[in-house]
Amino acid sequence: MLSATVAAACFVAVGTHGTMAQDGETIVLPTVEVETTQQEQSTAPTEAQRQEAAAASRRAAQRAAAANARRQAAAAAERAAAIEAANQRAAAEAAAAAAAEARAKEIARGNPFADPDAPFKSDRLANSRLPGSIADTPRTVTAIGKEVLETTGMTSVREIARTTPGMSIGFGEGGNSFGDNIYIRGFKANNDIYVDGIRDPGISVHETFNTEQVEIIKGPAGTVGGRGTTGGALDIVSKKAKDISFFEASTTYTSANTKRGTIDFNHAFNEQVQLRINALIQDGNVAGRDHVEDDRRGLAGAVTLKPTDRFTVEADVSHTTLNQTPDWGVASLSDDGGPVTEYGVDRATFYGVVGRDYQDVAQTVGTLKTIYELSDNAKLTNTARYSRSINDYVLTAPSGLITNGSTDINDWQVRLSFKSKYQETDVFSDTLELTGETSLGGVSHNYVAGLSYSDEKVRAFSYDNLQSEDYLPPAGQRGCTVSAVNPDPIGEGCWSGETPVRGTSATTTRVRTTSLYALDTIELSERWLINGGVRVDFYDNERTSASSDLARKDTLFNWNAGVTYKPWESTSFYAAVASSSNPSGQEIAAGGSFYGGLDNGGVILAPERNMSYEAGVKYEYNEHLLLTAAVFQTVKSDAREDYDPDGRGGPAPTQYLDSLKYSMTGVELGVSGNLTDRIALFGGAVFMDSKILESNDPDNVGKDIANIAHQQFSLLGTYQYNDQLTLGARVTYAGGRKLGGPVENGNTLPDYTTLDLMATYKFSEHAELQFNVNNVADTTYYDSGYRSGSPFTYVAPGREFSFNFKAKF
Repeated sequence: MLSATVAAACFVAVGTHGTMAQDGETIVLPTVEVETTQQEQSTAPTEAQRQEAAAASRRAAQRAAAANARRQAAAAAERAAAIEAANQRAAAEAAAAAAAEARAKEIARGNPFADPDAPFKSDRLANSRLPGSIADTPRTVTAIGKEVLETTGMTSVREIARTTPGMSIGFGEGGNSFGDNIYIRGFKANNDIYVDGIRDPGISVHETFNTEQVEIIKGPAGTVGGRGTTGGALDIVSKKAKDISFFEASTTYTSANTKRGTIDFNHAFNEQVQLRINALIQDGNVAGRDHVEDDRRGLAGAVTLKPTDRFTVEADVSHTTLNQTPDWGVASLSDDGGPVTEYGVDRATFYGVVGRDYQDVAQTVGTLKTIYELSDNAKLTNTARYSRSINDYVLTAPSGLITNGSTDINDWQVRLSFKSKYQETDVFSDTLELTGETSLGGVSHNYVAGLSYSDEKVRAFSYDNLQSEDYLPPAGQRGCTVSAVNPDPIGEGCWSGETPVRGTSATTTRVRTTSLYALDTIELSERWLINGGVRVDFYDNERTSASSDLARKDTLFNWNAGVTYKPWESTSFYAAVASSSNPSGQEIAAGGSFYGGLDNGGVILAPERNMSYEAGVKYEYNEHLLLTAAVFQTVKSDAREDYDPDGRGGPAPTQYLDSLKYSMTGVELGVSGNLTDRIALFGGAVFMDSKILESNDPDNVGKDIANIAHQQFSLLGTYQYNDQLTLGARVTYAGGRKLGGPVENGNTLPDYTTLDLMATYKFSEHAELQFNVNNVADTTYYDSGYRSGSPFTYVAPGREFSFNFKAKF
């Protein structure tokens, strides 16, 4: 009733005032008083309603909370995903940065002249006089990088000569010091060893712990290296400071009980200052030879300073000491009978005097190089060096064999002779050089021009009664005699414990040379390059001794020219000609003129002349593999020879002549780099033919040049099985050698083949283990032999196992 009454009242009121209401006016309803007779009903919700409402409220709150939680979870997930993505990006960037840093360090530790992706392949030379890529250089060059040295375990020039086609090991005699006596393409190169482009004369022993690359230039190199260099030159490139910090330590143990450790530390303080330190310690023995020790110590430091963008200073100093047992091998039968080891004498047999014989070598070298960039395309460089070396030795040579008319080796005896020398070598040199690139006459030029001065001084002493010439043997014998099978020089009275006494009389040799040179490579077009060079050396040699005072001056003019044709980017054909000169006395540590020293006979002789002709091809099979092939001929004219009218030892004096002429013709092949991503190769082959063309003795004409292997082959190959394991092998072959000097005398040494194996396992980027086996078959072979009728013969090392652990940071 109440609701109906109110509704009716409202309806009436609206109807009454409807005509009076205007738009926008408020309608006022009349007050209606309502009186009810029924009891007012309660509007409060029941308990059930309250519970339902509460439940509904809770459900709504829960739905709201769930929705909010979902929104928060979604937001959190988005944030987490963003963070994860950021972390992944950061991790990827960090990994990429770490990989880049590791790669940069790996490259910095490696050879800077090599292809970083194929380190067996050197792309260029350190020698400023041979600019450009090796692939475009019109001559044969063998560049042995530190990676090849480390893979094979080679640590000396002798080991390099033993396994490099075109090189042979010579012998120390005729006043030559016992050391790195080598031949290149059939010609003596004793004084053609350089360190960072500067001659290192006097015959020393060279270590490789501080070496980036060994560069062997084949053929006459008068414009590159100056005097000598008939068959070529060997340049040892030392390590320099780099702009990335790294550290490397290496430890080696061998079956010959050799222990060797090296470190290579480089620190880049900033872009202006870098420091590098290399160190060596070795206590060693020679595999397959009794009583032959080989201990070495070395320390080298290099610093690079760059005070301005255009001015750089490079300074380095090194000191090396070697304490070794000089080993002159075993005796040989006369009339081409061969070494006694071919008849059953143990290859390890040592004929020296244990406890007395020694060789101590010490060398200190300091170099200061300043480089000023005159422009973006030209720079002026000055290199000053002072070096001092001492080569001190007393040794025993098995200089003759007495068979006593028996074929039983137990009846044989060996005659011993003693040799000694204390030699001091001081060298000062300074080279001013302008290098650059320019355009002239519409073509580009890559030029080098230089002025050089060197002062080389050698003082040589001998030890009293320790030379074959003045040894006082028992009556009727030549030297001390020992058993060929079980030699006991001390038991036979060859030495009674006396301390060697150095003589007071010195032979002093001083060579001063002033040189001017200029070389240019002209790029006529993308396909044609020509190069040429000239050099003049003003050579001044003086030698004084207790019995003579000699001097000789010569002006040496040498030149080279070459042309290169590139029909394709990957292929270069070339032809070249070059000259060099050998003045009397150029072997400043040698004795008589026959051996390259200055004496009464040789002082009157003009320089020997050498001409080389070479044509070849260089082909990059892929970006990381270089193949080379060349044919060559080197002709030596006005060569020195001795002539005894009534035979050696007769009353008539020996005549010294320059009537000898001979040639070396051959083919040389080479390979270096990566055949595939996993296979790396390094090596080559040489096939040579030599001939005496003219001689004072007509019987010599047509004979071979002595003391070299005319056929040689060596190939190193490695296979990367996976990221951790690399396997490798090297095969080396050297043909038989005819002995003599320089004409063959009928004695020979047999050919040989050796096999070396190697494996490297990388535990991580910081640690690796290398295992090597050298001379796997324990082959008995020989490095060289003397020119006498019954020559002593150097025995090469036997089989040796080695483990090398390397840590890198």
